[in-house]
Amino acid sequence: MNEKRAECGKKIGHGGETERREQIKYERPEEYEREADKSCCCIVIPAYEPPGTFVPYVKELLSCQEGPVIVVDDGSGEEFAPVFCALEKLPGCRVLTHECNRGKGAALKTAISWYNVHWGKEGMCRGIVTADCDGQYSLEDVLRVCRELTAWPDSLILGCRHFAREEPPGRGVLGNRLVSFVMGVLYHIRLEDTQTGLRGLPAGMLGDLENLRGKRYEYELNMLLLAGKKGIPIRTVPIQTLYYDGNAASHYRTFADSVRILGQLLRGLTW
Repeated sequence: MNEKRAECGKKIGHGGETERREQIKYERPEEYEREADKSCCCIVIPAYEPPGTFVPYVKELLSCQEGPVIVVDDGSGEEFAPVFCALEKLPGCRVLTHECNRGKGAALKTAISWYNVHWGKEGMCRGIVTADCDGQYSLEDVLRVCRELTAWPDSLILGCRHFAREEPPGRGVLGNRLVSFVMGVLYHIRLEDTQTGLRGLPAGMLGDLENLRGKRYEYELNMLLLAGKKGIPIRTVPIQTLYYDGNAASHYRTFADSVRILGQLLRGLTW
């Protein structure tokens, strides 16, 4: 099993071809085939109108046998129903559904709540690793964050892009830099990439995250503020900056979401 996970760590991409591997069923916690230290991670992916590469991407993740995958359909609609039906048929993939679009933060909380109720009490995973459905995070980087969370199970792990070296499209970049600057001034939390969606959430943090404020992108900001307030160490892992079709699949609203996030930064001072 470790050989398979090591092999997957060498793969890069989103939805590329992989050799066929034996799947492990994850329908119930007791069916996990894991080392005694329970070093696996549950991978959570909120999805709103996902691209065509999404199903192959999830298949690749499952083939690496890092742990189960929870996908939240955040009100994508009937047009995307075949995508989520295909995911439901994959051993190891659980699909949760919002009837209407509620936002990324709400989707993450839905997955965390489900995990806490059904799997969290069993203590079968080190925690949750969150990713996106739009192709921004390579398989290699997702697995890198999984390993970092396994090595540091009491820390919040962030997969951080380095914009100075590898400029992404303009969408969200200015907002990311502004939020990073303001967070450093107000909270002394200094991060280059505050808006990364690739994160390792330690098991001990999941109870608080289930009830954390925020329904959209500001939820991920509140997660950082919570870590600072609780004294949870934040560790960063360098990752690639990947965008497809000019980042057209992103649902980040540059002005509206940046204003929402900055407003939350100010409100966080009153916590």
